[in-house]
Amino acid sequence: MRKETLIGFLFLFFTSGACGLIYEVAWQRMLCLVFGNSTFATSTVLAAFMGGMALGSFALGKLSEKARNPARLFAYLEMGIGIWALAMPSLLASASSFHSALYRSLVSHYFLLNISRFAVCFLILAVPTALMGGTLPALARALTGGEVGRSVGLLYGLNTLGAFLGCVLAGFLLMPSIGTEATITLAASFSLAVGLASLFMSRGCSVARVEVEPGRGRTLALVAYAVSGFCALSYEVLWTRALVFFFGSTTYAFTTMLACFLLGLALGSYFFSRCSKDALVLLGVVEVVVGGSAALSIVIFPVLQDVVTRLKDVLGGGWAAFSMARFSAGLLVMFVPTFAMGAAFPLASSIYSSGRVGAEVGTIYGANTLACILGAVGTGFVLLPRLGVTDSILLISSVNLALGAVLLQRTRLGYLGPLAPALLACVGWLSFRHAGPPAVHSGVLRRGRVLYYREHAAGTVTVRAVPPSPYDLTPPKLLEVDGLNVAGTSLELITTQKLQGHLPILIYASLNQKLPENVFVVAFGSGASTYETSLYDVKSITGVEINPAVVEASRFFREINGGIIEDPRYRLFLEDARTFLSSFEGTYDVIESESTHPRINCDLYTLEFFSTCRSRLSEGGVFSCWVPLYSLNEEEVKQILRTFLSCFEDASLWYFPNCRNKHLLLVGTTRKLNMDPKPILKALSDPEVARSLGEIGIEDFEDISACFVAGGRRLREYCGGGKLITADRPSLAYARSMEYMDPERIRELNLIREGTGEVHEAVRRLTEAVALSFEGRWEEAIVEVEEAMRAWRRPWMERFRDMCRSVLLTESGLRNIEERNYMLALRCFQEALGIFPSPLNHNNIGACYVRLKRYDRAISHLKAAIKGWPGCAQAHFNLALAYAAKGMKRLAAFEMRKALRLDPDVGK
Repeated sequence: MRKETLIGFLFLFFTSGACGLIYEVAWQRMLCLVFGNSTFATSTVLAAFMGGMALGSFALGKLSEKARNPARLFAYLEMGIGIWALAMPSLLASASSFHSALYRSLVSHYFLLNISRFAVCFLILAVPTALMGGTLPALARALTGGEVGRSVGLLYGLNTLGAFLGCVLAGFLLMPSIGTEATITLAASFSLAVGLASLFMSRGCSVARVEVEPGRGRTLALVAYAVSGFCALSYEVLWTRALVFFFGSTTYAFTTMLACFLLGLALGSYFFSRCSKDALVLLGVVEVVVGGSAALSIVIFPVLQDVVTRLKDVLGGGWAAFSMARFSAGLLVMFVPTFAMGAAFPLASSIYSSGRVGAEVGTIYGANTLACILGAVGTGFVLLPRLGVTDSILLISSVNLALGAVLLQRTRLGYLGPLAPALLACVGWLSFRHAGPPAVHSGVLRRGRVLYYREHAAGTVTVRAVPPSPYDLTPPKLLEVDGLNVAGTSLELITTQKLQGHLPILIYASLNQKLPENVFVVAFGSGASTYETSLYDVKSITGVEINPAVVEASRFFREINGGIIEDPRYRLFLEDARTFLSSFEGTYDVIESESTHPRINCDLYTLEFFSTCRSRLSEGGVFSCWVPLYSLNEEEVKQILRTFLSCFEDASLWYFPNCRNKHLLLVGTTRKLNMDPKPILKALSDPEVARSLGEIGIEDFEDISACFVAGGRRLREYCGGGKLITADRPSLAYARSMEYMDPERIRELNLIREGTGEVHEAVRRLTEAVALSFEGRWEEAIVEVEEAMRAWRRPWMERFRDMCRSVLLTESGLRNIEERNYMLALRCFQEALGIFPSPLNHNNIGACYVRLKRYDRAISHLKAAIKGWPGCAQAHFNLALAYAAKGMKRLAAFEMRKALRLDPDVGK
């Protein structure tokens, strides 16, 4: 084969790799829209995809061996992939209706349901993925003849490098800008172009078989490469789960992690393709390096948060800098082990080859792919839930080290075999000494006391008591999934949870002159919103939650969920909400969507999901969903409103400025909104309902009216024309806003607010006060609240004003401590304590008394701080100082040990 033709085929195979990864990412998204985003559903899609590749690699590898012109076979395979990719949208449309019927029949039989899903997925994916699996054996046969070594490694490395490019293009450019279907069409056109170009270049490229003397240890090499595949996919699952705490759960974050993994594989394969001499020795060494470096990745986690932060600062801030910082941190964890993993294919191919290149490359590649399926599914469903990330990484690394020892024992370097277990022992000691769950080191769990931690296949769920603010009487509890807050007991979160539970019910009662009979709640969270719904005389409440560990963690929120899981009216399904609602034909009077942030779960903010919810409402039904004002810019908020309004002609926006609230509530109705006070006042006359709403300040119809921002007509004027969020183009999944909380999102509510009179003026000022509080302008916020109280005085306004005052006094006290004005600081903290007896204020007062050498008073306040906030390391530290100053050494040592156990950096 001429050099120009060889270079041309290498370039085409690089392009093929890029297209293959684009298909994997895009088809995964499209199939999950059909089958759901539950862990079982996504794993089913992955298993079907890789199973098809394994089948194709085995079968087409043997076919390529018989082909006189394997380059032409490669061309046909590429054209077949492109043609099937163009047909995929039609196939998925047929599969969607079939799956809905299947789901209705088997929803209570999870095993049968997932077996059926796998069968449907495999039927859809078998042809294109089998064709993909056959491309490497075919081209390897065409370009190498009988000589494997360098050529096969070069091919695999270039294809994987193409996959790296495809990953970056799909995740950062194509799918965000042109949508999923257009991305697939573009990739299909490139596949067809690759096929046509290969067909043209394949003329005269017939290959004769060349006999090669089989290498020593062929069977061992095959087994070793299969085990290596199992370990590689296990690491990918585990590192992704670990790094999500440092990088976030956005689409960009997952793209970055996958790109890091692929880049290491590609470069490792290319580098080791030149090393065919002593391949068995090198394969043994490589496995030891993989095991050792993968285990040591655990030791990197404690410094990774600082690495990301410092790199972002060095690179200048902004979204691009943050992306580069994440990519660099990902390489820090993954590059050495993935670089070594990349060596396994060229080395194993070199050992296994006996001249039947196509068949043999197909065999080892297929065996590796099958093992990859076992690694991904086994780790996600067995190892991770049972052992957690840290122990699972150590277990898989021990497999690599043991494999390396076995391989080395079969070579002239057999005496090095025992070094692998020794290295494992050293790594294990280091890891257990310096590591814990990755979340501990991410900053997610650094602040506060962990009450619950579970690494489930569907996500890592934590409950922690976080440091109280100056107005919190006890440390608030937060429920988090993969580091993302989804519920909690702070006033801000309770306000959102209660409004979500009560407001749709009250609006339904106003529209229909009766309470709803059946309610559907999307996502469980802490269970608080579902509990608020249960306070009304409804007949049934149906809920869906995708992560069982979230339901398990709800026992830590019994004070706000009332043990709703035990209510006989409540039925919970562990399933994807979109799949559930689109598959069942019944209707509900009220549907409440408690989804996570739209940047994380954009599918529950799409036109298709809102339309599905609209179709599942009974006559006079009500749909509600919460909308965050943080981590979104103005246009992104408008996109949510615009999409919602396209499904609900009668829509309204609600917001309660009783605290630093940063959540809106969107409500859509099937009838024109007309708030009738009589049925609402009747509902509020129920003691339980009145008590619940009274906790956030709502006591009568006027308070509820104060939450109203605008109706559909005004919202349409505000949003104007523009993009909608669709399943094909889920724009919020690719949002790049970096600012956590822009106060302008709050102020924009005053621009669209409808209404006149004293109540309207008061609420407008309160909204401005919330915006000022997010800017840290507490004095101005207090002025705005007091002006609001002159127009319309309510008890909850006084509480909001006192909250602002307590923060202002606390911040002033802390500044005085820095300036060593301890008496002035003490007065500030004492005044703040008089407003809210917070454990934070007790600790601050105790710290002042320690510095003023008034130790008895210090001890009294510090004990009060610890009683209300047992996890306060600073309070234990200050108490240790007070005891030491009084000569009470044993008590001082006891408190110091507690402080250091809670926070090793306390006092620094």
